[in-house]
Amino acid sequence: MKYRISRLLICLILVSTVSAASADLYFIEKGGPTLHRDPLCESWAILQSSPETVLFNTFEELYAAPEGYLPCQKCCTLYPSMEAADSLVYYYNPDGGKLLHVDPNCASVSKAYLPLKGTVGADDSASLSKFGFCPVCAHSQTATASLGALSYFDTLEQKAALLPGVWTLPSSRALSEQRVYDIAKAYVENQPKMMKRFSNGLFTVGVMHYDVGSQAHPTEAYKALITTVLAAPVAILSLDALTGEVYSALLLDAQ
Repeated sequence: MKYRISRLLICLILVSTVSAASADLYFIEKGGPTLHRDPLCESWAILQSSPETVLFNTFEELYAAPEGYLPCQKCCTLYPSMEAADSLVYYYNPDGGKLLHVDPNCASVSKAYLPLKGTVGADDSASLSKFGFCPVCAHSQTATASLGALSYFDTLEQKAALLPGVWTLPSSRALSEQRVYDIAKAYVENQPKMMKRFSNGLFTVGVMHYDVGSQAHPTEAYKALITTVLAAPVAILSLDALTGEVYSALLLDAQ
């Protein structure tokens, strides 16, 4: 079953009636049936159109939808994530606990059971389906709770929790988020065409991590969303997570 919800331009807000662990979030491209898993997909019109979103448990459900949706061939074939997402772990009480927690010392659990000893990997869908999510520390995964206005400029951990399988955590071999931020900032400052778009030369850089950057560059990668200080998207940079090479720079049309 699918569920229609809405998306703001820069902030993502998700309200669902199914567990986020059992369904994937897709962004609907304006003016067509294409669905995207990555809001920074190379098909960048998604940034301008504030598209609605839908949740599907399987590709079979997606293809069976009466709207005639089609998954994007650029970003829907790369996910779910690979090894970098394996570091995302949920905790539970092995003595009959029914809820998964992000915090092993969650305040909602009796102190007698802390710290929580049981663990479940975020990619273990079979085990995840046996639990609910704690409304205190795992609210971002709770079926009836809003993910809130998490933006492209939150921490990598928050982003990975927001779009599991798309935004992930870096491997031990990857450059740090701060290093990638510095590389992206320096790259933009050396691009006169980009710099003309910024009032007084001021801009922001939001970094996202991916297990796979693209079909053309199928290695661990970062993307950097470059915006004005008023959060208007200007460019999307793709960087090799291991070397910091900027291998793609997409300049967006002025809105």
